[in-house]
Amino acid sequence: MYRSASTGVIGKRLPIEIISKNIPQLVEGLTPDGILSAAEAILTTDTHPKVVWKKETIGDKEITVCGIAKGAGMIMPNMATMLSFILTDAAIEAETLEKVFKEGIRCSFNSISIDGETSTNDMAMVLANGKAKNPTITGRSQDLELFRNLLVDVLVKLSSMIVKDGEGATKFVEISVVNSKEYHNAAKVAFSVANSNLVKTAFFGEDCNWGRIISAIGASGVDIEPEKINISFEDIMVVKNGVGTGIEQEERASKVLQREEFKVVIDLNSGSSNARVFTTDLSPEYVTINANYRT
Repeated sequence: MYRSASTGVIGKRLPIEIISKNIPQLVEGLTPDGILSAAEAILTTDTHPKVVWKKETIGDKEITVCGIAKGAGMIMPNMATMLSFILTDAAIEAETLEKVFKEGIRCSFNSISIDGETSTNDMAMVLANGKAKNPTITGRSQDLELFRNLLVDVLVKLSSMIVKDGEGATKFVEISVVNSKEYHNAAKVAFSVANSNLVKTAFFGEDCNWGRIISAIGASGVDIEPEKINISFEDIMVVKNGVGTGIEQEERASKVLQREEFKVVIDLNSGSSNARVFTTDLSPEYVTINANYRT
């Protein structure tokens, strides 16, 4: 059994005959350390391979979860122009594995955006062979939470690596929306901010232009109460109850924007649900890369 996966120029057909002809050779070439070669083989505009592995003891057996991924542009849920393959030697029933995998995807690959662009080509796959010989994990196992945390940790790290390697990116930004009425609303607000070109260019320019963030929140379509909104860059609050906190706070926040990584916290003060999205700035290099993609 084999599965095909691809990204690349939309509409360009894969050379299936060549691929099929070489499958036996690929099978013969399988090695324990082949994961590193696979991680490099799937790259396109990525600048480096993305590999993560973690170990945990379940019962008296050590299990491993290892993952590889590719992606650097056209990244926004549902996943988009990215591939990820997760492998584990854990013994776990298929239904339970599928459930925890989908849960993990929601807070990882479906919670990132580099440029707000979706694609026709994306997938994430998880495979388990049971070689660890641990007691089989089911939906009722006490060890399920250990496995879930291990899997989610790998997925989140891989998705973060994709964003950090974003085409032309100079900033890695976490947009955290807290105290929303519902998770769905929090996620819509987070993505609206993360995908705003004006917000992203302000990040690139290290400009604490919180007005653009307020505008993106309003454009999300979520029913909000502006007079309740607080906005902070890390722990520097620049908006309190919908009103700016002054030039001194903005100057302090601008220093936060000079970092390669930082967090923007948007407090809607309307509930108890939270959502997080990883994103980037938008630089001239992104335009250059995509203007010359096929030339």
